[in-house]
Amino acid sequence: GKPRQGKLGVGPAVVQQARAATPAATATLELLAVDRRLAALAAEQGAGAIRRRTTMLGELFAAATAEEQRFLVGLVLGEVRQGALEG
Repeated sequence: GKPRQGKLGVGPAVVQQARAATPAATATLELLAVDRRLAALAAEQGAGAIRRRTTMLGELFAAATAEEQRFLVGLVLGEVRQGALEG
């Protein structure tokens, strides 16, 4: 698994900073909403893009449960493996 958007322009430091958000108590994320958020994140460019990406990713993590956060971290950093030929 990797984001449909390809490279998102964030690395481990941005993910760690964004993940400081307290996880949500209940699962409310929807796949299409996450996809839209990742598309907006990938589209950020120019001066201040890192700050905006960090904020956007923080908002996504704040809406995610702890389990969803773990999956999103792996997805954003390209560490999610799936399928027989991966790994």
